[in-house]
Amino acid sequence: MQEIIRRQIDIEYRYEKVKDRELNPEMTMEEAFGPIEEWMLEVGKIQYWLNPLNGSWYYLDPIHESWEHSGYQAGQATFTLIEEGQEQPVKIYTTPIPVDAVPAPPSEAGFPTAKAGPDVLPNPNRCPSCQAEVTPDQKFCTSCGNKLQ
Repeated sequence: MQEIIRRQIDIEYRYEKVKDRELNPEMTMEEAFGPIEEWMLEVGKIQYWLNPLNGSWYYLDPIHESWEHSGYQAGQATFTLIEEGQEQPVKIYTTPIPVDAVPAPPSEAGFPTAKAGPDVLPNPNRCPSCQAEVTPDQKFCTSCGNKLQ
């Protein structure tokens, strides 16, 4: 699990470094952002791709052989693997990766990398269903009705 989080931090850190720069319309995606593989995150059997043009996470739909929007932008969720037998389901925490993730020296290809901060866990001050702010004593979310305790 730590390896997946470290990889996601690396990808999102790289995005933060390039998101506001001017792009030369003559450049290919690979020339502008590096190889597409550098923007991919494998979580069990699911492949995610952070689009460096808009900061959106996409997942590969193997049935339709297409990239589908995950509903999350860079910094909005943490993708982790829950190992249960052979299925390896994915858990998506809507608590973003910690802002104290420390950048590491550039990779061999010259692209920025990052080191992981502390373990990323669900935010107890947010409803896991709708992300509304909640207090520790609440039994139900006042925004969506989700049971909290």
